[in-house]
Amino acid sequence: MFVKTMFRDRMADLNGSAFEDFFVRIMTARYADFVEVRTHGNIGDLSSDGLRLHDGKLYACYAPETFDADSARDVKKKFTGDLAGALAKRAGEFQTFVFAYNDPRRGLHPEITQLLAQARRDHAPSAFEPLGPRQLLGEVFRLVRYQIEEVFSAPIPVEDVVYGVGLALFLTCSA
Repeated sequence: MFVKTMFRDRMADLNGSAFEDFFVRIMTARYADFVEVRTHGNIGDLSSDGLRLHDGKLYACYAPETFDADSARDVKKKFTGDLAGALAKRAGEFQTFVFAYNDPRRGLHPEITQLLAQARRDHAPSAFEPLGPRQLLGEVFRLVRYQIEEVFSAPIPVEDVVYGVGLALFLTCSA
């Protein structure tokens, strides 16, 4: 419960590059083959925020400050731009395009789900996946304690609990 609360509190304040940095921390801790892609001069990041080498998953992050009526247009532009860029600049480097986002509400905007389905049809055999806060929290839960503490830069306050059965209870139960 503590980790879940820490995650929700952290996600509430993350947008833009702060979300991308947090996402990279989680994925780097979770997967040995995850490679963070940084921007470089005039080539940028070649339409990728991260790449899993063994699974062939390419990640594109989208994290606006707010998700409102105008956001649908922006997220649509971001998705189509990142997908087109990845297909043009990274052909053969990935089998799955993963769209990571920070919207804490339930699910993706309906138009984005349509774009994912359309991309699957248009670019078979490539696969397309969303990765939202719920899935990202699932990745956190697959980490071991010290990794979670590193991701959040905070200790998890857990105390050892010792349970014991005294001799008197044992004698009572066996009688």
